[in-house]
Amino acid sequence: MNKSNEIITKKRIFVLVSVILLTILYYFTCLYYERVDADTKNIVFFHWLFGPLFGGNPWIDFWQYIWQFFMAFLLFFIVPLCIIKYYFKEPLKNYGIQWGDKKFNLIWTLIGIAILPAFFFLTDPELAHEYPLTKLVIGNVSLFIIFNLVYLVYYIGYEFIYRAYLQFGLKNSDSLSKTKYLVIISISTIITTIFHIGKPTTELIAAAAIGPLFGYLTLKGKSFIWPVLIFHYMIGIVSNITPLL
Repeated sequence: MNKSNEIITKKRIFVLVSVILLTILYYFTCLYYERVDADTKNIVFFHWLFGPLFGGNPWIDFWQYIWQFFMAFLLFFIVPLCIIKYYFKEPLKNYGIQWGDKKFNLIWTLIGIAILPAFFFLTDPELAHEYPLTKLVIGNVSLFIIFNLVYLVYYIGYEFIYRAYLQFGLKNSDSLSKTKYLVIISISTIITTIFHIGKPTTELIAAAAIGPLFGYLTLKGKSFIWPVLIFHYMIGIVSNITPLL
């Protein structure tokens, strides 16, 4: 193995290991929970850390998800961003922080918007119990809007680490064979599917089914901003609205 290939290999290992470690850290600080009832979960780490401050105040259920969103932004966006900028010392555009192929991305963004109404007809009791994550926003329009706006930072983190940092970090070249493309997208899909374990069955299946498409669109369009981030975020908002209807 020549020196150039050795550097590329070490980088790919670093990217994959860092994604796994950050995912594990996020799981134990933001996803590991105790089920209270069908509609309520307690994020164990958050309640251990901040529970005494709330003193039994029910609004802890709201703030634990705000914590979850911003931790995703920190661990999944800010940390990889710093790795790219200060450790890899590469341009951020190499990792999808750009508009990319504008025509391709615009077409697929419009396709995503066009099929979005179909998600309003998705009826699943498990999803209705799961979303919105905190039921405290139900009946409070202002709070519901604020909650969904903040929700965006979660999707920025999620899409960046799994679709941009991971895939472009493993790609490391503008010319890849179909086999290597398939391997990279498969790795991304496997990790994102595992990430959804514990979510409603419909959501878990959707993560496995849509993952390859989202991975392909990000690599092909050379942007994590659109169409995938925009479309995924809109699905998240619809998921919060549909149970209320």
